[in-house]
Amino acid sequence: MERWLWVLYIIIATCVIAALGLYVLLVAHVIDTY
Repeated sequence: MERWLWVLYIIIATCVIAALGLYVLLVAHVIDTY
């Protein structure tokens, strides 16, 4: 059961990191545009 918890945690962490990365790229693009 702990294995599923670790897998879920890793998936959530990956999604959060990906979202933050896209957000940073979007902000950088907007800053470069202006």
